[in-house]
Amino acid sequence: MPLQDDRNFFPPYNAVPVIRIETLQKFPELKETLELLYNTIDSTSMQQLNYAVDGKGQSPAKVANDFLKSAGLLGNKTTQ
Repeated sequence: MPLQDDRNFFPPYNAVPVIRIETLQKFPELKETLELLYNTIDSTSMQQLNYAVDGKGQSPAKVANDFLKSAGLLGNKTTQ
């Protein structure tokens, strides 16, 4: 269990997608795909995902894949 930040030293960890306008113009379907992540990853989830990579040594691809599956955003296809 992580320590509680009872003095609010750390700001909230609100993840947002960042994409170049040129990339979005070239692949407009990415907008809809990125919107699926809206309000999906909160601070607690991000801490758990970071711990899985940094603390447990899991690969970022596996952690992301597992998260997307658990959120119902990815089928059984694996990305490694």
